[in-house]
Amino acid sequence: LVSAVLFEIGLVTYSPAALALLSDSVPSERQGSAMGLYGGICENTGIMAGAFSGGFAWNIFGPRATFLLGSLVCIGSC
Repeated sequence: LVSAVLFEIGLVTYSPAALALLSDSVPSERQGSAMGLYGGICENTGIMAGAFSGGFAWNIFGPRATFLLGSLVCIGSC
């Protein structure tokens, strides 16, 4: 439960900052397309890749590997 709360806190602080950076770096007439690509491709691709790699790790290496893989991804993104 604690990790889920920490995840959500990170998500709600990251998303507005990412969209603000995106809107500052893209011309105003292209912002809708840029935000659609960001939301549709970047976020959803990460969700699909996470679900696939987590399921693969769970089936091959067991449940503990899923959490270790997630920890490595989090540490690597810092």
